[in-house]
Amino acid sequence: MKVPREYWIPKGAVEVNLEGANCVVYTYFNNGHCAMSFHGKKSAATDRYKFATVEKRDAWAADTLANAKAWEVRKAEDKAKRAADKKEAMAKAVVGDIYYCSWGYDQTNIDFYEIVAKKGVNIEIRKVSKILDRSERGADYVCAKRGSYIGEKVIKKRFNGSGNITMNSYSSAYPWTGTPKYETASGYGH
Repeated sequence: MKVPREYWIPKGAVEVNLEGANCVVYTYFNNGHCAMSFHGKKSAATDRYKFATVEKRDAWAADTLANAKAWEVRKAEDKAKRAADKKEAMAKAVVGDIYYCSWGYDQTNIDFYEIVAKKGVNIEIRKVSKILDRSERGADYVCAKRGSYIGEKVIKKRFNGSGNITMNSYSSAYPWTGTPKYETASGYGH
């Protein structure tokens, strides 16, 4: 059973708020000047302190609320920036653009994808084959072979907040500029 927030708040505590902070501070006296804060919807206190003076307690409460408000402002700005980056990436994306995905643990693998359709906020991509540009000891440098699709599978994706395409939990695809990309050579981890 979840204990409600009111359970933790001492009787006679004074609530201190700051609009837009998503945080509340309670000040009270319990063998000293005390304060506790709750952030978001948490039912348990985030912080709980005892202070030597009322001034120190009130200064801490003001700092806590100001920091919480600043955090909410940063979150809103970051969310707006991610949305703008997604919108910009979608506007720049053109059917035929190539994206590359570099992934691997003990070795580096490169996959290339071509945008084959744009539908609303979604893009459709297909994996394309790669050609060897040059080879060095332990390293291959590969380029995409436009239009040379691997299989019939069309993958539906959206741009992420960074303007790239999240392929899975461990890799993203980035716009390819045409320069050869490094991958681990055969026999060195493949």
